[in-house]
Amino acid sequence: IKKWHKKDFTNAPTTLAKALREKEQLAGMPEATRPGRYLSFRLALNAADDAAKKQIALLERRLRPLQDDLLFFSLTLGALPKQQQKKLLHAPELAHFRYYLEQVFATGKYQLSEAEEKIINLKSSQSYGRWVDMTEDIVSNRTVTFRGNNIALPEALVTLDTLPKKQRHQLWTLVLREMEQIAEVAEHEFNAIITDVRTEDELRGYQKPYSATVLSYEDSEDSVESLVQAVSTKGFRLSKRFYKLKAQYHDVDTIPYVDKYEPIGKEPVIPWDQAVEICRDVFYRLKPVYGEIFDQMLTNGQIDVFPRKGKRGGAFMSSQTAHP
Repeated sequence: IKKWHKKDFTNAPTTLAKALREKEQLAGMPEATRPGRYLSFRLALNAADDAAKKQIALLERRLRPLQDDLLFFSLTLGALPKQQQKKLLHAPELAHFRYYLEQVFATGKYQLSEAEEKIINLKSSQSYGRWVDMTEDIVSNRTVTFRGNNIALPEALVTLDTLPKKQRHQLWTLVLREMEQIAEVAEHEFNAIITDVRTEDELRGYQKPYSATVLSYEDSEDSVESLVQAVSTKGFRLSKRFYKLKAQYHDVDTIPYVDKYEPIGKEPVIPWDQAVEICRDVFYRLKPVYGEIFDQMLTNGQIDVFPRKGKRGGAFMSSQTAHP
């Protein structure tokens, strides 16, 4: 910030390359990213970890002003004239950073002033992030009593597809009953998030509700609209036909939502230990180092499989590069 703010770092490809190398080094510093990753994993394992929540709040309070002060870099690049952007994209000195520059230039026409961008960053936590965290915490800590056991909602949702039909319907009824208890909260969460996103999109000048998302996913609006058209016409008719045939196969009139994955025929059930061995064989055959990494992750507890109360629902992975 001290070195490049209010200085022209875009006047020559060599100057910009130097600034970008320093920015890349800064972004890869584990001192800046590891604390947040560690604390976020603690919350993924236990949504009620108040100590982790407090530390995250302190970390965000410390880092956010620095992030605000760094805004000048991408905003300066995004505001460059189109002709200069083209020259920079073709400069040999900037070949390593071409992808980054393409993304910055693509979003540049939607960027606001530095002061406005800081306001958006400042309000994003309470208008979006905290709503998501609240609902996720509520769901993670809710339980249902099924067959004499208290089961966390995320675990109950995972268990549904492993049960016989009668028990599956019993558990699904219990899950819906719990979900209905937080429906009003979830409704307000959705409305708050949609209003926040819509307001920001209008400020930036996006033409369609999905324009920003399509841009961030490096897709095109035409391809998304074609997909929606296909799914809502031919795809919808195909889906109706599929579930009609499936209902006939199971000798029922309709397929309830909870039975949407009910198999046709018998599916294999693979225990955890066997699944680990299958994956290990594949990794070692592909490349021994992949198998070694897989074994190391298992030994270090970096793979956490089974659901429990307070643990974040669903499957996800997190990766980071440039860390020793």
